[in-house]
Order: sequence, then C-alpha cells, then structure tokens
Amino acid sequence: MECKIYYNIVKTAFLKAADLIAGSSPVRRLGIGVEFEDFRVYSEGDDIRRIDWRVTARKPSIDDNYELFVREYRAERNLKPLLLFDNTSSMDFWDKSFTALYVASFILQIFNSLGDLPTLAILSNSVKVYRSVKPDILSFILAREVCVSKPRGSSSILKCLRIVGKHKPVFIITDYAHSVEEIKKLILILSALDIPGLFILITSPEEKIAYFQARITLTDPESDFSIDDVGDELRKSISAHMETIRELVSIYMPVIEITSIRDAEANIHKIYLNILNTREKSF
Repeated sequence: MECKIYYNIVKTAFLKAADLIAGSSPVRRLGIGVEFEDFRVYSEGDDIRRIDWRVTARKPSIDDNYELFVREYRAERNLKPLLLFDNTSSMDFWDKSFTALYVASFILQIFNSLGDLPTLAILSNSVKVYRSVKPDILSFILAREVCVSKPRGSSSILKCLRIVGKHKPVFIITDYAHSVEEIKKLILILSALDIPGLFILITSPEEKIAYFQARITLTDPESDFSIDDVGDELRKSISAHMETIRELVSIYMPVIEITSIRDAEANIHKIYLNILNTREKSF
C-alpha cells in the first residue's frame, strides 16, 4: 500500500502516452529492414536479390520491354536508448520525485510503443542499471525504487556515462543540483561520442519563492554545503545558476523544464516531439 501512489503515477503516465500515441502515425523510413513497404523501379547499384520477378513480369513498359522492380522495406526503427534517472538527495524536495517518475514513465511508455529496448540507470548513492527489460516493466521497477529507497546520495551524473553507447540516444531526468564543471564535462563527453540527447530538468515552484529581505540559510543535501544570505540575494544566485545550467545544456541538446505533474501534462506534446526528434538523430 505504501507504494500505491507511485504505481498510480506510472499508470497515469501510461494513459497519457496511450492517448497521444493513438492520434499519431508511425514515422516511416525506407532502407534495409524486414517489413515490406513498396515497389520501385530498379536503379543501378540496387541489390539484385531484392528484384521482384513477378511484379516485373506483370508490368511491361510502353514499348513492351520490361522494367525491373525491386522491393522496398521499412528500415529498422528499434533503438536501445539510455534513460538516466536522478534519484539523489536533491530530488527529495516537495513533489520533485513524483514529477520525475511521471515524466520517466511517460518516456518509457513511448519507448514501449516504438519497440525500443532501453537501459535504465538510476543514480542515487550508487548507480543501478537495468538492461533487457521491457519498458513498461521498467516503469514499475523505477516506481518501487523511488518509493522504497527514496532519493538519497550524491553521486555525479558522470558515473552513468560509462554505459552509454555511441550514437544511441540518452534521456536525462535530473534537477539543477549540478556544478557548472560537471555539466560542461557531460556535454563534452556526449559531443565527443556523437550521442544525441534530451535533458529534462525537474524543479518545483517552491524552489523559486521570493523571500525578499528575510534571512535564509540553504543547505545542499548532497554536499552539506550551506549558504546564509538575504532572500533577494539568494534568489539572484539561484536564478543565475539555473540559467547557466540551461544555457550550457541547450548548446548541445534540447532542454525542457518541468515544475509539476500538471506542468508535464501541459507540455506533453513538447516532450513527445522531442523524444521522437532525439531518436531520429540516432539513424
């Protein structure tokens, strides 16, 4: 019963993904594959094994000669993307872990509909990796991890990059609790390996409250570093850090900021299109 709310979040994300997929058409791409797509006239360089002699015999040209026809197949579209889910201590703030779980479950269900077989990496005080598991099952595994283990630890996001594959897309769900140096290294590594990605930043309205002249002490739960200052000055520092992180990441990949499950639902088409565009860059 304790994890019921987490499983319900997964189911809600699944329903939203199903509604979206129902109104969409699969992206078609011709090439080497197993699913027949159409016939076309033979061109120099085509594999002669793809010539369809029956169609060729039924379609003489105007001068009673015969043109060779070859079969076109729909190219393989299945991928093995990496979904990196941040479950470190900084995610344990208000509803951030709920929002992150909703977004991750939505992405996994889109993978499921496309026939992808993703790898799930959960970052906490260590890195847990799940491979060769159906995406819809991965969502419930993730829900249980977040429920039972709770956000904890302070591992660097860079620890997950040892499992990325060249050209295979990476989808990162995290927050702003990263140093500028860490994000710079992340972008350099992904760029060097030519790995397309989508970066989803989870935050909450409570992280952006204006405290004006109140004296505030903020403590980073991952490093225990504390800072004490006037509310307005802290707000400026936090805003500047957030903007720097967004700008650094956006140089290389799309960035979407999500503040709640409701906000995720409002931006669901944007998330969906960016998933498709990120996958397309892998082909």
